[in-house]
Amino acid sequence: MAHEPTVNKDQIVDEWREGLDKVVERRSGPGEDVEVEVIRNFFSSGGADEPTSESHSHMDKLRHECKELGRMAKKALSTRSSSINETKKKNQPA
Repeated sequence: MAHEPTVNKDQIVDEWREGLDKVVERRSGPGEDVEVEVIRNFFSSGGADEPTSESHSHMDKLRHECKELGRMAKKALSTRSSSINETKKKNQPA
């Protein structure tokens, strides 16, 4: 993926991704020394421009657990409702 460095009045800045790290190169002008900054694990969580496969996997697991909890809650409410109705029937005068 080719891209052009950002040029502003003070410096030339170029950024790219290397694995989970973000690399930022800054120069005060053409032919000047380059200052390189590596931001470790920038794309692992929190500051990610793109979700990682690990975060997708985690979200899939959470979705599955939420669905399972929903099923369990419905079953518990259904059972509780049935028990309440049976108790009411037993306690009604004949």
